[in-house]
Amino acid sequence: MTPVILALILFIIFAWWAQWTLKNNAESMAKDIDKLEAAIKDDNWDMASNILEDMHKEWKNVKNKWQMLINHQEIDNIESTLAKVESYVKAKENGKEDALAEIATLKLFLLHIPDKEALRITNIL
Repeated sequence: MTPVILALILFIIFAWWAQWTLKNNAESMAKDIDKLEAAIKDDNWDMASNILEDMHKEWKNVKNKWQMLINHQEIDNIESTLAKVESYVKAKENGKEDALAEIATLKLFLLHIPDKEALRITNIL
């Protein structure tokens, strides 16, 4: 096998793995975000705090993988929004609407990354 073909095969395998990793991580975190949103809407602030704590642990693992794959500005956006959500959850009733707004933003940041980073002709050009 020529080096060019081998390099192309390795590139395709890496691109597939990267896309799979981004998609699975984003979907997993989106499920947690949905749980967090439901807890806040139900004014269950203790559950929201527990979910947020679990999300921080999960994000720490996800972040380590994503730092190799995506623009660091995207990671900074997610971390900033996650910090805002945490602040609003601590404020409880006073931050309910703001928390829900930031949760929507966080979900958008997470779920657009796999599409943005996909190996497609539109993303290459």
